[in-house]
Amino acid sequence: MKDSDATAGVVASYLPLVVDLDHSLIRTDVFDETLIDGLRRQPLQTLACLNALRRGRAALKSALADATTLDVGRLPLNRDVLGLIDDARRMQRPVFLVSSADQRLVDGIADRLGGLAGWQGSSESLNLKGARKAQWLVQRFGDGGFEYVGDSHSDLQVWRHAGALTTVGLGPWMRRAANVLGRNQSVLVLHLSAPAGGRARLRPWARLLRPRQWLAAEGALFLTLCICLQAVDAVVAALPLIVGYWLLGNSGRMGGGVFGAQVHRGRPAAASIGDTNTSTNPYADGRLRLRTGALLFPFVAVLGLVFVSRAGDWALGSLAVLHAGLCAVSTYAGPSHPRHRWLLAAARLATSILTGVLLAVQFRA
Repeated sequence: MKDSDATAGVVASYLPLVVDLDHSLIRTDVFDETLIDGLRRQPLQTLACLNALRRGRAALKSALADATTLDVGRLPLNRDVLGLIDDARRMQRPVFLVSSADQRLVDGIADRLGGLAGWQGSSESLNLKGARKAQWLVQRFGDGGFEYVGDSHSDLQVWRHAGALTTVGLGPWMRRAANVLGRNQSVLVLHLSAPAGGRARLRPWARLLRPRQWLAAEGALFLTLCICLQAVDAVVAALPLIVGYWLLGNSGRMGGGVFGAQVHRGRPAAASIGDTNTSTNPYADGRLRLRTGALLFPFVAVLGLVFVSRAGDWALGSLAVLHAGLCAVSTYAGPSHPRHRWLLAAARLATSILTGVLLAVQFRA
């Protein structure tokens, strides 16, 4: 270690530790959580909250906090950040939680964590993010008078005024940017929770989309067509429907995962502090981001409907939508009684076979 790094480490060991909330202390985003929870429980009231966006993002966060009953006690915590907080407490450093989330939700997280020296969230008129958060922290601790734990591009504005930098889950480009800031300011830089690379990045998607399920469903559909038609040209002509069937099934799994995240966290194994490996739903434990799934699954559904519509038959389209619904229910419910799992699997298989038979009849007509 260089002398300058050692000096920076000694200085950092006496600074107050300021921790961000979204994708830092917790592995998800509170804004996304309140929006999804509201759409699941009270969709009309939640959609009405969007009018508050005309008064700014802070007003929208406040309106969503009013409209929803999000259980912050179930949100997945980051073990690396929890370890950092424990180390700071052992060194008798004060720990603060400062977030752009609504103040009431920050209060709930602070009560859950316990032992904090203070905490601050956004109000209806102030969105405590980026430059506003940096200004608030400088006024409270002074320029360079705190160590800041963050995770996003907006936190660069805060790190410019920090006496030590800690990043959480940043990719290579953002890590380099943080390292440059650290060198320019001669302060310590620590990187936590490196994102998965290579094939490991695909594992949460494989867990969500369940390849064995869609291989069974699409395989049953394809085999039914082959048996009924016994003509290569006809089977090839049916490929758009098979693709649409596959897309709709995966859109159902994504939608069920997004809206079932809170349900999965309610189970004892998935609700333990810092546990990120027990849930079968990667949206529940933060391995996949709710916002990504919420934006992606309607697009995939529309694309699937476009492919299915080429079949030109409302019965086939209805069966494809039923298949998507069964996949959504399966993912939403997660591990349940074996009898329920077998019933859902049988329903998906029967839907695939019936779709293949109807399609074969249409081609022969």
